[in-house]
Amino acid sequence: MKKNIIMALLCLMVQTGYAQKMRDVFVAMPDSVMPYLTKVNKADCIDFIDSKMRAIVKNRLDNQCEMTRLTDDYTQMKLSKGYTLEMKLLPVNDSTKIICMIRTLGDSLKQFSNIHFFTSDWKQELKRDKYITLPKLSEYMAQRPDTISEEKYDRLTEKIDIFLQSAAFDNDGNLAFTLNIGEMNRDDRNEVSPFVKNPLTYNWRNNAFLKKN
Repeated sequence: MKKNIIMALLCLMVQTGYAQKMRDVFVAMPDSVMPYLTKVNKADCIDFIDSKMRAIVKNRLDNQCEMTRLTDDYTQMKLSKGYTLEMKLLPVNDSTKIICMIRTLGDSLKQFSNIHFFTSDWKQELKRDKYITLPKLSEYMAQRPDTISEEKYDRLTEKIDIFLQSAAFDNDGNLAFTLNIGEMNRDDRNEVSPFVKNPLTYNWRNNAFLKKN
């Protein structure tokens, strides 16, 4: 009963714009955004974290999920072996924040991410292009050294025939993009790797993620 009252209060705080901490936003996350977790699952994760326990719960599919990190403006969850969720609150002005959500699928060599933005009350999904321009393949490639011909360099680039990039927040709160080339055979991967710039780092400034020079 007490837990239900707490969850109701947290949801009300988010809906009325008073909640600006990740724990409140996380508990209020609607099923339409994350159908795997019940409200009880989400509240239990918070309780476990507060109690300094591993925040492991069973979701609606009877699979284990674990909240691995929670701060005032960030959370990370492992929803399954190959599915990670990250959320971060980003300030737009003195009184308003938005949610950046990253869903990452795949193993360490073949990961890809989807990025979404929402209002802090979850009432609206925002246009991603307003807040970030995603990296292109060419941005990952190092400048061609003089010791390699232009033709050979182009052949190396063409070996990356599947463009997989993942994103994650680093310890400084920056958004780091990684080009994943795990689908290539070992010889091609070893040949291409020295020319790939990983990661590409973006930081939040002027209400958008902009690439660091």
